[in-house]
Amino acid sequence: MVLASLLLATAFDQVVAAERAFAADSPVLGLHGAFLAHLASDAIVFDPTPVPGPPRHKDKPPSKGTLSWGPGWVAVARSGDLGLSSGPAEFRIPGEAEPSYTGWFFSVWEKQADGAWKVRVDIGTACPLTFAAPASVDDALAGAEAPPAKRDRSSLAAAEAKLAADARMGLGAALAARMDGRSRIHREGACPATGEAARALAVKDTRKLDCKPLRIELSGSGDLGYAYGSCKAVGDDPGVETGYVRAWRRLPDGSYALLADVTLNLPEKK
Repeated sequence: MVLASLLLATAFDQVVAAERAFAADSPVLGLHGAFLAHLASDAIVFDPTPVPGPPRHKDKPPSKGTLSWGPGWVAVARSGDLGLSSGPAEFRIPGEAEPSYTGWFFSVWEKQADGAWKVRVDIGTACPLTFAAPASVDDALAGAEAPPAKRDRSSLAAAEAKLAADARMGLGAALAARMDGRSRIHREGACPATGEAARALAVKDTRKLDCKPLRIELSGSGDLGYAYGSCKAVGDDPGVETGYVRAWRRLPDGSYALLADVTLNLPEKK
């Protein structure tokens, strides 16, 4: 019955259900068990640069606390093969009055050959919040005009390369030039913002970064894509790097607008 209902659900509903099932497994299977159950075999997490996800959770001792989260913002490609999910999270150790972490996660979900959804990329930023699992989920692409049905990964790669070139002069300005009312920005210490608030948050990021994508992917319908990689400060110590995840949506004219950007802070020099 559950499988039948999932087959009848829209891709948006499936991603929401998959994220909620992932979160529900956290107190049951433990943090590491839940991640192993829901990460794709080649999933990427961040520390702070991209690293393979499953080894970070395999054969680990039980976590001392519980990670809780829920989806509050979801975008799904029209082809139903790629989804993005984001929402608030907290990590709480039993007996402690305050959580040891609060923030927002950002995950890329991909539909597998067997129809199951798995997390391909997972990243998070810390920010102050009072955690409550969202009761409803914002459909990030609801009402968006459908772009032409064309899968052209080279166009997305070109958009990512042009942004990377501009980011060397200033990341925030480069992002702001590619944003619209749906764009979303995640930064450490500030909970995510959308629209004009996102633009204001972006322009505060004056870092000059040299960012290199490690992977660029596009949905089958060509309307939703993502990239992840690593960044270092221009002209600074090349050994100090951080990671980023960026999502793009294709516009009716065939160009790409920034849908979301999560760029982590550079670590402190040792």
